[in-house]
Amino acid sequence: MESGRRLWLTVLGWIAIGLAMIEFAAMAFCRTSWETYRLASDKPYDLEMVTVVRPEWVVLLNASFALAIVVLFGVGVVGICQRKSLLSGLAFASISLAPVAIFAAFLREGPPWQIHNEIRDHDGTRYCFAESSFLQGQSLMLGRMRSETRWTRTYDVLVETNGDSPRSYLRIVRPTGAEEKYGQLYLTDDGWLLGLRSENRCFFAYDTRRQLPYGHTEVEELSPFQALGQASELHEPDVADLTARMGGKELRVSTADSVRRGLDHPNPRVRAVASQLLGPNR
Repeated sequence: MESGRRLWLTVLGWIAIGLAMIEFAAMAFCRTSWETYRLASDKPYDLEMVTVVRPEWVVLLNASFALAIVVLFGVGVVGICQRKSLLSGLAFASISLAPVAIFAAFLREGPPWQIHNEIRDHDGTRYCFAESSFLQGQSLMLGRMRSETRWTRTYDVLVETNGDSPRSYLRIVRPTGAEEKYGQLYLTDDGWLLGLRSENRCFFAYDTRRQLPYGHTEVEELSPFQALGQASELHEPDVADLTARMGGKELRVSTADSVRRGLDHPNPRVRAVASQLLGPNR
């Protein structure tokens, strides 16, 4: 009876090691995102599409990877208790392959794309704020969903910019109740899509009606009231921030010319704030 139990434990141990090896291979060779490029006239290529594995499958892959490490450790301990030196030695040796699998995945794929936020327009079109980042290298993307399957989501790249130095962004006034989170998205009634990395710093924008992108440096030419509609209430901390920075040394503060556009805004509160910011020399 005892020998039969030990045999089953040994068999289950070998099965667990085999399944863990399959999981490590999946981590090393299964990509969680990939890009499609097109030729460009002013540079070698443009990022055209980004495809990401649906988040539930990524969570399952990562959870299975962690579980495989725990199971291998358990098999190793059981092998020691049962004096199965080959089984325990192989289990502990297999654990050392976990960081190898992670490193292999990074070398093959690089930093994966992550979707931080999504928003829908009145027609149901979905837009996203995505990021691919490693150390000081960071790419940001505004995307429009192209297709979705059981396994993946594919986005057309509308605007791509960098989130690292040299940064280019525009401090804007957001609608009241703005959330202080990473990767904010705003879609206005007149078709402007704005992507904010954090705080009130708009890193890129897209005019969905004219299909025009505003990326690095171009976004700084827009109005700081771009996210506000005709009836929008203003987020007062943003108004105070813009007031404090006007005329300061920060390069990403709106210029008088961009603020002056607020004087013609259909929102009376925007017109009042623009007049206040410009002062008597407007």
